[in-house]
Amino acid sequence: MRTYTLYLYPTHNWDEKPIAFFDTMGTDMKYVYNEFGKEIVEIALKKGTSIKEQAVVYSKYINGLNRRKANCYKIRGSELLMYLCCYTALHKFNMLYLVDVEAIFYMKKKKKLIKT
Repeated sequence: MRTYTLYLYPTHNWDEKPIAFFDTMGTDMKYVYNEFGKEIVEIALKKGTSIKEQAVVYSKYINGLNRRKANCYKIRGSELLMYLCCYTALHKFNMLYLVDVEAIFYMKKKKKLIKT
């Protein structure tokens, strides 16, 4: 059961709508990385791609998606999920300085519905 909702804002402006939101089990970024980003990093390492090369690719993907969002292009759900995977991987590598626009993660506990 997912107990938290992770909201992803494109800038430090809280007045904007979030780019996406995802359900997650915990609030710790290590847990979110293990849940979303770990798999793409492991697959790339098995193929022989270095962490530095991965970071460049992830940052290009994030910057490209931020440009598409700024230009009001449609973004699919799978692209948003990959965005989150790339962002958590860069967070794990401590290479968020490669991204043009730093996004904000905000986690909020879900409210339980009471059936009457």
